[in-house]
Amino acid sequence: MSEEEIFLECESVTTTLGTSNPWEICDKLNIFILYSELGKVECMSQVHNGLFVIHVSKFFSDIQFFLAHELGHYFLHRDNDFFKLINCTLFLGSDENVEADLFAEVLLTCFHT
Repeated sequence: MSEEEIFLECESVTTTLGTSNPWEICDKLNIFILYSELGKVECMSQVHNGLFVIHVSKFFSDIQFFLAHELGHYFLHRDNDFFKLINCTLFLGSDENVEADLFAEVLLTCFHT
């Protein structure tokens, strides 16, 4: 996915939902945030019983970027066949994680509300 496509997706999200705040986006989309012991993993998301769930390490205090990153997976990769098969972002490839990082950066800087 190109940088322009990611920028346009962020623009669409913020325009449609009226916010760039990751917590508000999760709330509006009924995405659950669970604080868990994840070892060295900061954050991951999965689909469980049709619901998108973001797991956040309870040992990290500033999680805004991690939430925005997982939202990047939600908006950019949830229709990806591999994601549907494994139902977890922990095993996605580096390309998907770079795209999710860019989504997070754009969401939190260009469309910060």
